[in-house]
Amino acid sequence: MYRAKRAALSPKVKRRVGKYELGRTIGEGTFAKVRFAKNTEND
Repeated sequence: MYRAKRAALSPKVKRRVGKYELGRTIGEGTFAKVRFAKNTEND
């Protein structure tokens, strides 16, 4: 319950990995998640 409240109150922060900005999860399997990513160097 605490986690849900904390997530609702915190602003949405985009995560970056190297030159990529990660977005929403588009798939999930047993060993990994697949997330939408945008190359920030090509903007």
